[in-house]
Amino acid sequence: MDAPIEATLRMLREFAGINTHIVGLGSGLTSRQVEDFECGDYRPSPNELLSIARVIRAAVELKCKRLRRARFMQADHDRKMRARLRNAERTRAYRKRLANLVKAREKRWAAREHVESAAPEPVAASMAVASISE
Repeated sequence: MDAPIEATLRMLREFAGINTHIVGLGSGLTSRQVEDFECGDYRPSPNELLSIARVIRAAVELKCKRLRRARFMQADHDRKMRARLRNAERTRAYRKRLANLVKAREKRWAAREHVESAAPEPVAASMAVASISE
């Protein structure tokens, strides 16, 4: 069974965050008449009911528009944060690869220096050959 129109309009008014005074101003009624209508003590004419519904509809549409904008902004913020995290992960991976390359190069240099220091000096060897031939 459907809810009575009074309860539906009250629920929508509360969802939109407006009070009976604002509904009354927009529809040409007093806030007391709007409250009595929501309680079932007052039966408005079809034109009054239509004007009440228009005011509440406008408020609900505005609220939904704000909610959609907030949801879009949140989604945009989430997308930007995911991109930042991906960039940070890429930067960390790049720095790690760079550090590994530097370590490998240092090892090669150390190994090269070790080999060079273990080998006899070429100048000393040529001097030995020169002294033998004299």
